[in-house]
Order: sequence, then structure tokens, then C-alpha cells
Amino acid sequence: MNKEKDYNLKHHAIGFSVAFSVMLFSYIDKYVYDLHTLVGALLAGCCAYLLGKFFERLPFLDKEINKKTQNALTVLALFAIFFAFSFFEL
Repeated sequence: MNKEKDYNLKHHAIGFSVAFSVMLFSYIDKYVYDLHTLVGALLAGCCAYLLGKFFERLPFLDKEINKKTQNALTVLALFAIFFAFSFFEL
């Protein structure tokens, strides 16, 4: 039952697209145009979906990475998200 997970850059790119979409539409909501909450959530979801589909088509993201690199990318992504929210005061 212990199935070995395969780690590749594509999974991280799709995760980054979700975080990027949420931050982008939070920024737009706060500084550019006051969006309704439901509209902002729908736009962020659509943007994340489109970016995810775009990243799925890029063949160079199929590169296998080891678990240490995968953990480092996860920690880097979390710090980047927290930094962006604190920097833009979202």
C-alpha cells in the first residue's frame, strides 16, 4: 500500500497559480476596484483554472524533483504568500 509519490514541478506551478489568483484579486479588490466578494471569488477561481490548464500544457514542468526540493518549494511558496499579503496589506 505504500505507493511512492512522484514529485514534479507541474503540481507546484498549479498551486502557485491558485495563490497568485487569490492575491491578484485581493489586490484588485483593495486598491483598484471594489469587487463584490462572490464576484472576486469567481474571478479568482476562473483565473486559477485557466492558469492551471496553461501550466498543464507546458512540457518542461514534467521534470521530476526529489522530496527535499519539493519541501523547499513548499516552504518558499508559503513565505512568498505571507510576504505578499503583508507587503500589500491585504
